[in-house]
Amino acid sequence: MTKYTSIIFCHGIGSPREYLSAANFIDALDRQGNRENPSELGYIRDISSEIEASSKDKGSFRNYVEFTRFQHIKEKPRPVKKYRVYEAYWAGDQHKNSGIFGVFLWLLKIAFKFFFTSASRWRKYPTHKRRILNKIKVSGDLRRKMEKRYSEFDNSDNRGRFPKGRFRDFQEYLSERSSDQERVDLQELASAWRRGLKKNNLEAFLKAVAVSTPLLALLVFVYSLFFFASSKLVGAIEFDFLKIEVASQIVAFLATLLAASGAWVLSRRLISDVMAWTTMHEGHERFLTRERRVNLAKDLIQDVLSDSNCSRCVLVGHSLGSAIILDAFLRLNSHCRATNISKTDREKSIAEVRKVSHIFTIGSPIQKIASLFYADSGENHRYHRVRHSNPYLLDQPAWGEHGGPRIVNFWSRYDLVSSEINCLLQAIESNGDEGDAIGVDNIEVAPIGTPFPLAAHSGYFNDPFSMAVIYQSVASGKLSEARMHRASFKSEISGWMKLVLTALSFLFVAAIVLWVLIDVNDGWLAVGVASMALINLSAVFAVIRLDYRRHRGDAKD
Repeated sequence: MTKYTSIIFCHGIGSPREYLSAANFIDALDRQGNRENPSELGYIRDISSEIEASSKDKGSFRNYVEFTRFQHIKEKPRPVKKYRVYEAYWAGDQHKNSGIFGVFLWLLKIAFKFFFTSASRWRKYPTHKRRILNKIKVSGDLRRKMEKRYSEFDNSDNRGRFPKGRFRDFQEYLSERSSDQERVDLQELASAWRRGLKKNNLEAFLKAVAVSTPLLALLVFVYSLFFFASSKLVGAIEFDFLKIEVASQIVAFLATLLAASGAWVLSRRLISDVMAWTTMHEGHERFLTRERRVNLAKDLIQDVLSDSNCSRCVLVGHSLGSAIILDAFLRLNSHCRATNISKTDREKSIAEVRKVSHIFTIGSPIQKIASLFYADSGENHRYHRVRHSNPYLLDQPAWGEHGGPRIVNFWSRYDLVSSEINCLLQAIESNGDEGDAIGVDNIEVAPIGTPFPLAAHSGYFNDPFSMAVIYQSVASGKLSEARMHRASFKSEISGWMKLVLTALSFLFVAAIVLWVLIDVNDGWLAVGVASMALINLSAVFAVIRLDYRRHRGDAKD
């Protein structure tokens, strides 16, 4: 049988039909192939749907999509490689949708977690603080020394010496345990670490405000329109038991509530999927749902890699699918280090996991999930050490001196789900080069649909610059810095423009306050507030869209 490269695709949240998301991904690959030089990376043809039996369960089978990549050799098209695309389809694993009260408690939990994490002492929430350390550009050797000192600061002896665990206590401990030159470097890094933590907390708060302000503006706009319309309609009717103003408010409130309920119905399944993934209590039904989905993806990856005709594999995960497929692969990698498997099984498992050359996380919530839900308080330092050594560690045998799968994360500031990923850490000590601890290439892109969050979240595969990077890895097994740089988005919104947008936001909030203080029953004031909300939203959209079009023009040059 002909050797082939496998692509395992894991879709995101929602209720997609089986192979619908994978088919859209294949279409994006096809379009990108048509843009490529036929004499270099070539193009894909002969796309067909096939069936194969599972090697683990002989009584079952699965579908896959096969295609051939062609290249022009001496100006003639020649088939050069076979590919198979598998989908880790998990949407069929149904679970109960969460109620609105449960979602409210979940959001409240996130808010409290953020508050306690931000206001905690230096020893508390160590996992979260380590992620901030990993964002600082510093030599890997110095970072490892700081990691070691921070771990020592958390042991039982130092908990007794420094019971409060404050930052000044940590600085004192660094001075005690370091040589003169090392002390200076570590003290500077500790100060930069603390500044980075404060900056991260401030940015998270400002992002929450930036997200909530347009939502508040939209809600006020909808309410104002309903209030103005109802005041005119109800004004023609006389009520003996109810004032016209009160009746208008009731009608506007109920109409706005109905519109919000419609939005809730549309987003309920999406929120439930996210809640299922972020549930850490092992006895909860949502946690069991999460485990089933990861095991489904793990079994598929293991089955595909075990085929001797599979020469190489690329993993692609979109949205929550990126967390599922990465978790599944890390579990396969951990299996290779199990102490009770035979040498033959270990060598076979190692050869299989090393077939994976690239992992693409697209619109991924991995960092946000890790920060908000995997950050234990660190009260029990034994438990924390077990937890810290487990999630998101890029360890042998997949990663090591030979290299390992290259992880590329595509994210966008306008996609509320995605972010940079700094929690994927190399467990292997390298030569101490700058930034060697981070095991992922973060590329901020501008997906089609920017700046609308939902459109941006689903627009990555329509971005030709992002697809150029993925296509190159699929076709050649390599990634060029030139393509990754071309896909990278650098915002150039000027400082004065940001100041104007901030001023408009303050004016909008001031308009709401004046409306409430002067006369909340005045329909024309409501229209004025709605107009201010519309102006605010339009200005933000125009500035962002102009920045996006500038990027598209730059990227084409």
